Amino acid sequence: MDRIGKYEDLNKKYMELESRSTRIAKEESKRKGFEGVKAELAVKKNEIKVMRIKLDKEHEKMKYLDEKLVVMKKKHKDQIDANNATLNITNMLLIEKMTKINEQMDEAAAHA
Repeated sequence: MDRIGKYEDLNKKYMELESRSTRIAKEESKRKGFEGVKAELAVKKNEIKVMRIKLDKEHEKMKYLDEKLVVMKKKHKDQIDANNATLNITNMLLIEKMTKINEQMDEAAAHA
């Protein structure tokens, strides 16, 4: 009976130790998993920083191009205005010439 009692005690202690060992192994596994997730998170944070830097550079490029576009539009408008002014002067000169030619034709018709 004594041996059976000792065996049962030993078996009970073994089962407790086995259960404890399993719990510790699970906790260790969770900790390792957490450390892995933590490492992945650090990598992702670095990737986000790099992407933010790239995004900021792209914003700067966009700002530069927008400013350049505004300048180009102004130059283009100024050039169109200058061309229109030249065309208006040319048209006025042509109208004056046509008026003189009409007057000359009227005079020639009156003499004829």
